[in-house]
Amino acid sequence: MRGCLTLVVVLGVLLLMFPKATEQVRDVLVKPPEPVVLKNASEEDKLYQMVRAATFKIERDVSDGVVVGTGFFINQDGYALTAYHVVEFRNQVTVVLPNLRRYTADVVGFDNTTDLALLKVRINKATFLPLAPKHPNVGDSILAVGNSGGDFLKRRVGKVIDLNVAASRADFPPGTLEMRAPIAPGDSGGPVANAKGEIVGVVSYIRVYDDQSTTAYAVPMNQEQKILSELMAGTKRDVPVLGVRSSFHASDFDHGVRVGSVEKGSPAEKAGLRAEREETVRLQDGSSERVLKADYILAVDGAPVNTFDELIGVVRRKSIGDVVKLQVERDGKRLILPVQLGARATVFTE
Repeated sequence: MRGCLTLVVVLGVLLLMFPKATEQVRDVLVKPPEPVVLKNASEEDKLYQMVRAATFKIERDVSDGVVVGTGFFINQDGYALTAYHVVEFRNQVTVVLPNLRRYTADVVGFDNTTDLALLKVRINKATFLPLAPKHPNVGDSILAVGNSGGDFLKRRVGKVIDLNVAASRADFPPGTLEMRAPIAPGDSGGPVANAKGEIVGVVSYIRVYDDQSTTAYAVPMNQEQKILSELMAGTKRDVPVLGVRSSFHASDFDHGVRVGSVEKGSPAEKAGLRAEREETVRLQDGSSERVLKADYILAVDGAPVNTFDELIGVVRRKSIGDVVKLQVERDGKRLILPVQLGARATVFTE
């Protein structure tokens, strides 16, 4: 402690006497580590084969087809990680290994907030990837493996461009790794490995810009992350919801959040919130016409909301079981509706 204090005093004196020299000393002290990069195609091929061997395709049947995602083994006992949104609403999914063999995987634990899920694949012994001892650095090479675009366990090579990135939407995980890599839907849940073949993240989502360029985001995963031990213990951490969906007729000119549909049996329905509906309206000339009407959520516990994303954000700062007061506008009248928030996985089915 005394040595650290002496160094601070010395730097302070240098700053007053030799400002340029002090800048050089400061640059040395805070200089970021050199990026760890893949040096050639041979290294990349070797890394790809290593990562691919521990990765699998996930198939989840839905009403209009099959949802495809990716997952990977983290130990030889068959425990594996993926993105929670890939296996959401399911206790079991089917996985396809590189040798094309199909296995059943059970959802052991999940955390909706961080978009992580732990699976237990019913396999005797699995090829797995070790977790990195710590997070990567900006500029480090990364290699992901995924199943987007009809591919089967193909490589996606890129680099880390930022750390601890804020979520761009209320229902996206915070604190992610930002990557420049050709990742797309179908790659979600896949491994993000460093140049040593160690796991540094789990692919979560992509962001598409106006010029159609994209950046990809991964939930950090390494030996420093405590969430893994919680998932191993069977933690299933959901998020609170009202049970409403956004309206296709919503507009920037709406005053509040236009409610599209209300899930049957949901907290919103029990509280009396109404979905969009056609009603017959009588006009002044005596004729009538069909008009599309909707409820508008203006505020939650006094906090104003103007977009569906804002509504999700306010609700997610609450807890499952909390009772919130919705300020609602219906047919020009203001209503206050108390709603007890439910867990997303029990309110929605898809």
